[in-house]
Amino acid sequence: MGNADSKDKTQPPGAATSKPQAWSAGDRNIRLELDIQKEKMGKLIGTGGKTIQLIQQKVSSIQMKTPSKEDTGNEEFKFVPVQLQGRAQDVFKAAQMVDEVATACLAVLSATVSPQQVSLLQRESILNMQKEIPIDTLRLPKKTDKPPRVVIEGYLEDVKDAYHFIIKEVEIASKEAQEERENMKLMQLRNHRMGSEDSNDNGQEGKKKTGRDNIKTQTKRSSNRQDDDQKTSLRDRDNQPDDDDDDSGSPEQDIQDTALPSMDDEQ
Repeated sequence: MGNADSKDKTQPPGAATSKPQAWSAGDRNIRLELDIQKEKMGKLIGTGGKTIQLIQQKVSSIQMKTPSKEDTGNEEFKFVPVQLQGRAQDVFKAAQMVDEVATACLAVLSATVSPQQVSLLQRESILNMQKEIPIDTLRLPKKTDKPPRVVIEGYLEDVKDAYHFIIKEVEIASKEAQEERENMKLMQLRNHRMGSEDSNDNGQEGKKKTGRDNIKTQTKRSSNRQDDDQKTSLRDRDNQPDDDDDDSGSPEQDIQDTALPSMDDEQ
């Protein structure tokens, strides 16, 4: 048990990534403990260990631990554990072979999960799973657990069904979480683009307003210049000398003044 526990703490690559990773039903490493009646262990071992060796040869990728002679010889226990650890599909394959030789009375599955996957396990369908699958116990992890584990207890076939059901639900939850993140990114990008467009529109409107103000200023300046020109013209005209105020006499007066000496001459 001690060796299995220490090995089970090793998390598979990518389990601690920041994004929730979908469980792979076949590739996920699990540990499965089968409780076998003590009197059936001889049949499972076989003559000279032939039966148990055959199982190990057919599923060589898993680790298999059988009870020691001390455990089987202890009269206090009616059942002894056979431990299997490895990829889920290989573990279930070996467990099925063990169950066919020596019926397992109880199966206890333990699977380590990443902290990011803990929240995905809180789906209502998983919490109510025991209404559909008659397992004895379902223990879901908490984020504070080190390491967080899912534990399922019951008959072998029920435990297997429950495990695959949880895998499916976690995959669905992972996809939904991914879609939600993508939608949030799209919304943020859309809002950013709309903000940029509003800024450009405000800039264009500001340029138009500045242009209108410049036209108004130029028109006002032109009008002021025209008014100044008119005032200057009037002042110049007022400053010119008047012909009526000239000291020289009119042509009639000149004629009269010229004629008077002539009359004196006649006298």
